[in-house]
Amino acid sequence: DAAIGLDTVLYCIRGNEFGVTDLTTKGEGNKTQFTWNWGDGNIDVKSTTTRFTHNYANTGTYTIKLLVEDQYACIDSISKTTTVHPNPTAQFAIVDSLQCFNANSFSFVNQSASNTGNSTLTYAWTFGDGGSSTAETPTHSYTSFGPRDLQLQVSNVFGCRDTFDSKARVYSLPTVNFSINDSTQCENNQLYNFQDLSSIASTEGTISRAWDLGDGSTSSDATISYKYVGHDTVSVKLVQTSSFGCKDSLSKRVEILRKPQI
Repeated sequence: DAAIGLDTVLYCIRGNEFGVTDLTTKGEGNKTQFTWNWGDGNIDVKSTTTRFTHNYANTGTYTIKLLVEDQYACIDSISKTTTVHPNPTAQFAIVDSLQCFNANSFSFVNQSASNTGNSTLTYAWTFGDGGSSTAETPTHSYTSFGPRDLQLQVSNVFGCRDTFDSKARVYSLPTVNFSINDSTQCENNQLYNFQDLSSIASTEGTISRAWDLGDGSTSSDATISYKYVGHDTVSVKLVQTSSFGCKDSLSKRVEILRKPQI
């Protein structure tokens, strides 16, 4: 009797490979020819029972038919049905793929499709920092700056998979610092020197400064020598903005002491 050994009856279209073996029992004569009809228009004629494989170009259900002939021209046949399932399509968009470190929170729009009558999918996200998620539409925040490689793998109900890769970038904040020669001076003998000591990592662009001297005066110079009018206590603020729009600031208290009244 003719018999087929089929490695599996469920395969995904991407990379599908169907392995078959003739398991026909011997009759009166020796088996001499094996004709395999794959159900997709392809036919292979073999002279041995050795396992071999076939690949389908399209999804669908196929009937594989084996016809066995012996030396006396006696023939028997058997058929088996198998199905080639579609792979899903993994796809997502990042709401904002370029963010500053201080408030980064990445949201994703999942655009994946199962490509089957059953829309159910399972999700496996990796965010490039050791973090992962199985949610359909996760959010993720990073604890350090730098580029990140993201991947989404989706699986449909048949176990067929697809992956989609994308990139995100977390930009560093400037490190803001400045010095004051003396933060407490008398109003009649004062000269405040402010020196910008800010920096940013070499991979994070350049920075531009904006001083607020606390009395309505502003400047963008790296070094400032400044005299205040009258006595007061003010807050001197330096804001640094990177070329990617990431900001940080630092404020320091300055006291201008009132001169003795004679």
